[in-house]
Parts: sequence; structure tokens; C-alpha cells
Amino acid sequence: EMYGKNLTFKTGGVDGCRCGDILRGALTPDKCPLFGKVCTPQNPTGPCMVSTEGSCAAWYRYRGA
Repeated sequence: EMYGKNLTFKTGGVDGCRCGDILRGALTPDKCPLFGKVCTPQNPTGPCMVSTEGSCAAWYRYRGA
């Protein structure tokens, strides 16, 4: 019954999180207003910071290296 249908999932996004733009390459993580302030690897607010392989988590860890 579910096969072949377009399904939409709602994710309770965080206001100000620019993860979608970062994943598309439209922004770098340091341009997100939450990066390194509200959103850190210890307290991730978006999916890009949750995993150690996430775009923002990697940028946070290796920036300036």
C-alpha cells in the first residue's frame, strides 16, 4: 500500500539551522548563525552536527587546521 507513494516526513526543524543549505553547498558551516554558538558537537541542534562525519561536526573539529 505504501509503495509508489510520495511520503513526507516532518522533522521538527530548529529555527536558524542552515543544514540544508550547507549540504547543498550554498553555505559553509561557519556561515550558519547557530554554528559554534548554540550548535556544537556536545549540543547538536541540526543533523549536520550530530554525526562525527557530519559536515558541521567535521568543520568544527578541523577548522583552522
